[in-house]
Amino acid sequence: MKHAWVSAAPARILTFNRTVTTPWMRDIVLPCKAVGDPSPTIKWLKEINGTPTPVVIDSRRSVHGNGSLVIRTVKAEDSGNYTCVASNSFGSDKIVLNLQVQVPPDQPRLTVTKTTTTSITLSWIPGDNGGSSIRGYILQYSEDNSEQWGNFAISPSERSYRLENLKCGTWYKFTLTAQNAVGPGRISEIIEAKTHGKEPQYSKDQELFTTINATRVKLNLNGWNNGGCPITSFTLEYRAVEAPAWTTAQRTSLTKSYILYDLQEATWYELQMKVYNSAGYAEKRVKFSTLSYDGSTIAPLVKAPNVSEDHSGGGEGLKMMVTISCVLVGIVVIFIGLLVLRRRRREQRLKRLRGEMRAII
Repeated sequence: MKHAWVSAAPARILTFNRTVTTPWMRDIVLPCKAVGDPSPTIKWLKEINGTPTPVVIDSRRSVHGNGSLVIRTVKAEDSGNYTCVASNSFGSDKIVLNLQVQVPPDQPRLTVTKTTTTSITLSWIPGDNGGSSIRGYILQYSEDNSEQWGNFAISPSERSYRLENLKCGTWYKFTLTAQNAVGPGRISEIIEAKTHGKEPQYSKDQELFTTINATRVKLNLNGWNNGGCPITSFTLEYRAVEAPAWTTAQRTSLTKSYILYDLQEATWYELQMKVYNSAGYAEKRVKFSTLSYDGSTIAPLVKAPNVSEDHSGGGEGLKMMVTISCVLVGIVVIFIGLLVLRRRRREQRLKRLRGEMRAII
């Protein structure tokens, strides 16, 4: 008696458990080569909240004839444990593949920790590395009113950086970007910081004019305070009051004093000074008069009518208009009153005449 032998082999997977790492936005193949007789069926599951759930087959996910799972344009949310189950009528087998999708790092949190007149120190806390070690940082900076940015490459181990040789009394803005194997991540929020220092100013405790005579004036420039930032330039101009053009004094630096020569005697002058530093500038405008040749002072300037005085004149005109209007209104009221009174008298006269006529009848 002959026996028929039936071929039978339980399902087995030839691929081993392992971790698969890939950068985002690429296509990835998760292999699952299975054998058995009859040929096993393949089913893919993904662990969601601790529970293996069937993988949804759609435009991004498909299963090849060899059992491999293909995921196109992988994203961060595709990361996780994938289970391949091969089964036939004689048995089943499974493997677990851990998919790790690397993405650009998250933005670091940037803060200012210290400022001086010429430096600003920044520190930061890294964000998530995106599944790949941070390879470095790019720090960008710019003056507040500038569109040009400079940058520094910083090693991945650093958590602070000091920018030096900055302008005194100046606002700056900063951003920081982390980089990993995938590429640069999102930039940090833009933060701003100002170096110490401010615009120059003239001290109220200092007298500007040291000496004045008929043709010369000596100015006290010690009163200028640099505001903590070095003076970069200084201009001085003067002219006789109501003269059309200014005379510019030749200045290369701000010294303790300055003398104006060859002035006209017994004349009123206007003087304006501008002092600059990296934080900005300050302006001082004054009027002064030279003496007569006999050393006597001259009459004060006649104050020209200003805007407020013009407004005052306008107010007087307005008062006049209001007064005239009131008079006209009063005349109209009187006229109307006379008409009413005349009408009443006429009515009374007619009434009296009607009464007399009734008496005659």
